[in-house]
Amino acid sequence: MGIVKNILTLQLKQEKLINPYYEKYDEYSALRKKTFLLKVPIPIFFIGCSGFLVYEKLVIFGSDSQSSWYYYVDAGIMILCAYVNFIYLPVHGIMQNALAREFHVFNEELKNASENKELVNHQIFQKFADRQVKLFEITNRITERFHGFMSSAPFLTFTALANVTYLVTNLREGVPTYYYVCMIGMMICCIIISSNLLYPAAYVQEAMLHTSTVLMNDPFLHHSQDPKIYSTYRIMVDRAQKNRSVNLVIQIFSVNRKNIERAYFVITNIVLVMSVFQKILIS
Repeated sequence: MGIVKNILTLQLKQEKLINPYYEKYDEYSALRKKTFLLKVPIPIFFIGCSGFLVYEKLVIFGSDSQSSWYYYVDAGIMILCAYVNFIYLPVHGIMQNALAREFHVFNEELKNASENKELVNHQIFQKFADRQVKLFEITNRITERFHGFMSSAPFLTFTALANVTYLVTNLREGVPTYYYVCMIGMMICCIIISSNLLYPAAYVQEAMLHTSTVLMNDPFLHHSQDPKIYSTYRIMVDRAQKNRSVNLVIQIFSVNRKNIERAYFVITNIVLVMSVFQKILIS
């Protein structure tokens, strides 16, 4: 995590964007502890479930399916998934946090300049505009690199969450306590994985968008008679509101907090519908 943060910091320094130390945004100890504690359950429960299936030599619990090799492959895949998520998610979170930090500091300095009526000075205002352009360039590059991954991984994670939630809800009877606890743990892990994939990117989007709010709250810029200042103002607002640095999940919805909450709501209702259909079919 420290390596990724240092690489991004070096890139920001090269672009002359890195800002002085801000305790509010640069205290990473709490984030590291939170990241570690949230990632520990992933290998524990994934490996726990796979270990149970290998020990019991089961293909699918509760079925008569037989195989001499499948449960080993399944266990290997689950261990690989646990390892990848345990390693990658902290890197992803730290990287997005570092990007959001730069936008938060930028917005705070922009707000202070607005309150001190410094933005009516075209040279000062243009410096903020140039910084915004550089920040967007870096964010665009990172977003484009992760486009393929972020368009499919959240959808697959949501699908896994719906499946494991359905299993936990409907398969309690006859399931060994150990395996059931591991299934509950996997459901929690799917929530952790999906939230860690999406929320850090959503915070970056919100920080980018907040620039337009700061500018529109300025009492002088919107009514400025100076064509240079007004033109810069409109460009910065439009850039913040209509940026292309947006992750799209399978081209259906963009990654922001409102859409993430909608996705969780839809998954909850899908599980309820699946449970109702199961009861209807059984009866």
